[in-house]
Amino acid sequence: MSWQAPTQKTDGSALADLGGYVIKLGTSASSLTTNITLASGAITQYTVTDLSVGTWYFAVVAYAADGTESDVSEVVTKTIR
Repeated sequence: MSWQAPTQKTDGSALADLGGYVIKLGTSASSLTTNITLASGAITQYTVTDLSVGTWYFAVVAYAADGTESDVSEVVTKTIR
């Protein structure tokens, strides 16, 4: 999966301290129970491996160096056969 790095904080101010991302995933859009933390704002793509057969749901959250988190992104899906 890939995404664009944010340039603004949720309050509209410039984002100068992007700390990284949390990829949230699960087997339903309402239950994204697994988190993968990427501790670098320079990373804008990641391959999730070892998923079992079925439909998986993914979203991304950006976080600033002070721990402030963005809203959760739009949820996307991938079906593994």
